Amino acid sequence: MPIKIAIADDKASNRQILQDKLRRHGHFSIVLTAVDGSDFLEKMYQLPAGELPDVVLMDLEMPNMDGISLTRYLRDSKDYQELPLILVTSLENPEDRERGMIAGANAYIVKRGFNQAELLSRIQQLL
Repeated sequence: MPIKIAIADDKASNRQILQDKLRRHGHFSIVLTAVDGSDFLEKMYQLPAGELPDVVLMDLEMPNMDGISLTRYLRDSKDYQELPLILVTSLENPEDRERGMIAGANAYIVKRGFNQAELLSRIQQLL
């Protein structure tokens, strides 16, 4: 059974790169892509129960609702509290990492020097 992934990133190229990298491994299914946190929530509520993601990859910086706000929202929701959340961002400083982890992210991966093996390993660890 494939691992269902949701991706929220305001840049179409970043969403496409993540989708391509995950699809190459064959055991991932992309069930949702969104341009920001608000779009993500709207699309999540429209998914059938059996299609909910197993893990969410999201950017930290997005318009309308950023990754920190989305993380907090999901952690405060009884339906999504346990959903594994991975921030995939260009922000490298320790303060941003700390903000993400305090908000409730399970992992924080920096896009620069992106390591596909690290992403796959984190996903496996969280499931």
